[in-house]
Amino acid sequence: MIRAKPMTRRALSILAALAGLGALAMAVVPWTTSSAPLRAAIAKQLRETYAIELTVTGRSTIALLPVPRLKLEDVALATAEGAPLVRGGHLRGEFSVLSLLTGRIELSDLSLHGSRIDVDVDARGHTAWTTPIDRVRANIVGPAPPSRHVRRLTITGSYLVFRDERTSTEMVLRDINVTANWPDLEGAASFAGSFNWLGEVVDIAMTGVRPSALLAGHASPFVVQASAAPGRVRLSGDANLGDDPRIVGRAAFGTRSLRDLLPWIGLGAPLGGLTGALSVEGDFSVDGRGASWPAIRLTLGGDRLEGALAVRFGGHRPLTTGTLAAEHLDLSDFLAPFAQARTAVGSWNSEPLDIGPLTGGSDLDLRVSAASARAGWLRLEDVAANVMVRSGRIDASLGRATLGNGVAKGRLSLTAVGADLDLRAQGSFDRLDIAALFGNLGQSSRITGAAQGGFVLEGIGGSAAEIARRSHGRATLAVRSGEMVGLGLHEWVRRSARQPPDGRGARTPFDQAQVSLNINSGIAEIADGSLTTSNLRAALQGRASLADQTIAITVLLDGAGDPPPAAIEISGPWDDVKVAPVGRMLIQRSGGMHPSQPIEPARAWFWGGASAQ
Repeated sequence: MIRAKPMTRRALSILAALAGLGALAMAVVPWTTSSAPLRAAIAKQLRETYAIELTVTGRSTIALLPVPRLKLEDVALATAEGAPLVRGGHLRGEFSVLSLLTGRIELSDLSLHGSRIDVDVDARGHTAWTTPIDRVRANIVGPAPPSRHVRRLTITGSYLVFRDERTSTEMVLRDINVTANWPDLEGAASFAGSFNWLGEVVDIAMTGVRPSALLAGHASPFVVQASAAPGRVRLSGDANLGDDPRIVGRAAFGTRSLRDLLPWIGLGAPLGGLTGALSVEGDFSVDGRGASWPAIRLTLGGDRLEGALAVRFGGHRPLTTGTLAAEHLDLSDFLAPFAQARTAVGSWNSEPLDIGPLTGGSDLDLRVSAASARAGWLRLEDVAANVMVRSGRIDASLGRATLGNGVAKGRLSLTAVGADLDLRAQGSFDRLDIAALFGNLGQSSRITGAAQGGFVLEGIGGSAAEIARRSHGRATLAVRSGEMVGLGLHEWVRRSARQPPDGRGARTPFDQAQVSLNINSGIAEIADGSLTTSNLRAALQGRASLADQTIAITVLLDGAGDPPPAAIEISGPWDDVKVAPVGRMLIQRSGGMHPSQPIEPARAWFWGGASAQ
């Protein structure tokens, strides 16, 4: 009997160890339960804290280690009125041991997996998620704020469906994997994760925000940033969502191509379809009336602009106004649609024109100045311009610019009229140094002198080709104290038409050259054209076709000496103009020069970019 005691103690130790292992196994391994009180306790917490109703149609499992946790399968969350918030998936919650020992189950951590989240906006702009938000606000500002709020929320493998009844739009965020932490009801919350939007992964994070302050109508700091391949944004500052909501802070935004970013996020911006790489940085403020950036810096491609912008809400469309200044500015991208007006072979494009995508989203009234600017082949200095965009309309005006040491002004208006585009353009220039203008382009000029003139052009049509055919207007050009290089008109008068001058090294100084054009149905008719030198007069007759891009002009030459008058024919496509002598003519000296029966054309003649016939 004495020897049996150690064996008894050893057996009891083994039995105790086995019992402990069994209890540990039962605590670690989840076990299925169908206890209605278990689900009812969780449903009560969600109802009292968030005004959310919980429905479970799947099984329920509970485990005690390593932390007490509960898993509910095939769940649904809705408002008391039955508006769906979350459908399907698994809900997993963690609760404290202390609450379990006191007979209560209160979730501290909550996670959703494989669920659908619904956000439906009705015609009044309300959503069912307003209900739980209002309940949390009521609990926070109440006399005894609750201590059993969910401190951590994790969503994995889920998707969100957003529908707006006001605009009949629907968006879906897929592969949502985010975690929100709110450990202390009066403290700061954080949010981080990612989701998939139209094939692009978006990483998003928020820190520093105090939800209790925001819900109570007080200010709270915040830092929000989001990034994806098409672009990135970072906002920081203070927000107050009380009776007079207001956000102030600093914003930074960047994209490699705004024209690609806007369709991806489903927004429109005036002239956004013409904008490539863009970055924006500056202080901002937002309230119920609009937003403003009193000091903003934009980097557009390789150009840097500084100034101020403001957006005014209300009305049919938001209105963006601003003033920006730059040292250098490249406007070539904004002229791309005009370059596309002609096809690769040089004819006018017959494709339909649509400025709708360039005028969508909001209105724009922007004033821009630059010390120097480039617009295609044009080089401008001391530029002051204004751009206005309205729905279906673009107005661009050049208040002033230095062009070829002269001054230029202009205005362009594009208006959508049904399926057609109404184009109206006008411009003027004065003291324009033609040689300096071509020199800025890196080309030699075939004519020199100081030019002045202007034009008015209008046309309407569904394509560039149709606008050219239906265009009308007028234009004038006058050049003083100039010289034509490569063409000696005096030699043309002195020599026989069948023995035209060589032209190499030839020059024709002149006192004044001028031409006036009347444009009707795509045909520019010369109303008056002349050139005068000390002992020579030349008159221009003919026309140019804007629609066919051809020219047919006769230059009648009359010298002051014995040689009779001569004539030159300028004809052909714009890109391949031919200059050739027509021969001597009998011209009445009693009045203006006009052609008589011409002689057979002589050999072709080069002048500037013209080619041989």
